[in-house]
Amino acid sequence: GGPERHPLLARLLESSAPAAPPEWPAEQPDSLPFVWLLLTSALGSGGQTPGEAAESLRLESVLIKVWQEAGLEREGASRAWLLLKTLLDLSGRMAEGHLRLADLLGPKEVRRYLNVHTYKDLRYFRKEDFVSLLTAIDCLTGLLGGSVVFEPSPASCLRGAEKAGYRLDDLLEMLDA
Repeated sequence: GGPERHPLLARLLESSAPAAPPEWPAEQPDSLPFVWLLLTSALGSGGQTPGEAAESLRLESVLIKVWQEAGLEREGASRAWLLLKTLLDLSGRMAEGHLRLADLLGPKEVRRYLNVHTYKDLRYFRKEDFVSLLTAIDCLTGLLGGSVVFEPSPASCLRGAEKAGYRLDDLLEMLDA
């Protein structure tokens, strides 16, 4: 199912985890992991995170334009930028080798990517965006050679979100218990 994976991304994923290469989210451009790898290694000096550095270099408009030229609609290209910015902001935690879901849900960019919204005084997030984010993180941790521990596992995170009815505060409460 889904669009064919770019050959370079396929080789990179296969070389990082030959037994079971992770699946990149189909709705995201294949170039995003390459951009993430490039930016995390090239940016972030001088007291800025890679995400802050990418923002100060005004890469958003450039990358959105590139992704639009590659066939994404404006909204899809904007969502790809938001995912990339979120992943860049998390790269420091990924480099430390440990990611906790409770910490992941805190930053404003993550909540923006997840489309957190309030309805009848409850904060909800979109299942599709949560799945896409967890899948991207799982894929990128695979690219890092599996050296990042994600707690709880992505599968457990998905089950917890479903059990919480995709209500943010209920999920955070479950994680603190």
